Amino acid sequence: MPERKSVFEVLDNVVTLKACPLFSTMKVHELRALSMISETMVFKVWEEIVTEGDVGDAMYIVKSGRVRVERKSENGEPITLEELGVGSYFGEMSVFDAELRSATVVATETSVVLRLKGDDLDFVITENPSISVEFLRTFSRKIRELNDRLGEKDRPPVVRPAVTQ
Repeated sequence: MPERKSVFEVLDNVVTLKACPLFSTMKVHELRALSMISETMVFKVWEEIVTEGDVGDAMYIVKSGRVRVERKSENGEPITLEELGVGSYFGEMSVFDAELRSATVVATETSVVLRLKGDDLDFVITENPSISVEFLRTFSRKIRELNDRLGEKDRPPVVRPAVTQ
């Protein structure tokens, strides 16, 4: 567990978590429990936060700054997948599926992030099972959005027959 936090730090982190879509529908006591296990980290410009292929043991919420999610192409060049700002989260997949990191995340400006370690998160979810329901709702919504986006790419254009009278 992270070190003891001041009341101000706990409340500040609760506000940060509440602004994040993954946590926005959670109750204050759930956010407080998550805040208590969070660790605040600062990353300088171009510093890697997580690295593709590494073991994932934590997820992150952007408290301030901006980060870039990228993967290496076949020739080793980075491909930007997404730019994330305040309130965004990343790294959640590795925490829940115990797979290697699927992407590298670098700070594109000095950034402050909250880190939630997987083991601590497991403990909090065990003590507050309703948190897992909120995670499932958010992840389901995210999968639906991805399915919709993929469907739009693969869908042939609609051809309507001419109306004859």
